[in-house]
Amino acid sequence: MFENSRIVIQNSLVAQAVCVATFLGMLTGLAVAQPISNFSSWTLSEDPPNALFGSSSTVVNATLTAENGTIPAGTDISFSSVSGTTVLNSVSGNYFSSASSFSLAIDYNLSVSMPVGIFTSGIFIGFGIGEDTTGIDSAGVTLGAVNFGTSPALALAATARVNDVTQPVGSVGGTAGLVGTFFVSYNHITGDVVVGAADTANAASPTGTHTFLGIANSWDDEDLLASFFMRSDNPSSAPVWTGNSASAVFSNFRVLEGAAITIPEPTTATLLLMGGVGLMLRRRVVRS
Repeated sequence: MFENSRIVIQNSLVAQAVCVATFLGMLTGLAVAQPISNFSSWTLSEDPPNALFGSSSTVVNATLTAENGTIPAGTDISFSSVSGTTVLNSVSGNYFSSASSFSLAIDYNLSVSMPVGIFTSGIFIGFGIGEDTTGIDSAGVTLGAVNFGTSPALALAATARVNDVTQPVGSVGGTAGLVGTFFVSYNHITGDVVVGAADTANAASPTGTHTFLGIANSWDDEDLLASFFMRSDNPSSAPVWTGNSASAVFSNFRVLEGAAITIPEPTTATLLLMGGVGLMLRRRVVRS
């Protein structure tokens, strides 16, 4: 009889251990969300879609491309750190609280081929933050390559919008390069957004910056997402991208200050699963 009781107790303990292991496995799967540095967790957005724009992403990098042909000005393709158009309507991804300061950086490698002797419009790449993927309230740094008939000319600029109104373009000092680092920082106390760039990859700090003083105070006080993009545009008269090809590889995304918040937040899922484990064990103890 005692032997049978011992076997029953052992079986019960084994069953409980299996249940706990199962729940812990579920907990681990939920808690270990994709970090913001994993580019495969970023979400593609096209505004509007264009067959000449292309994209790909892996864990370590993401690529945006433009093929030879006509891409209307104002057309862009981008990757954002959240799955929805805003943080509020997203079910996955990573974002930053508007109540905390943070600083971000990302490496880029741009290659551009344009027909010599023919004036074409430009291709722009950039990196920024905002409250939505459409850029209604946003700020960032851009690198433009525009062909003036001989070879692509590179130029850095700071761009921003408030309530979908484009703000005056800012000058970013430093040297523009086909390879480099984009920077964006946000100050939750002043509402300042500082954007900048360096002409080397994995740079620790920008060589040129522009500050949008207090711009975030004119936004809607929503949490912020990060994004990087490629856009067909031209500050001159040419209306479309008509170059041969362009490719921009983004990599080495890093949070220099602050912390990204994961959607869904692991803490909530952890509490729910821990409660489930406790309830199951309690029921088994009562039944025994």
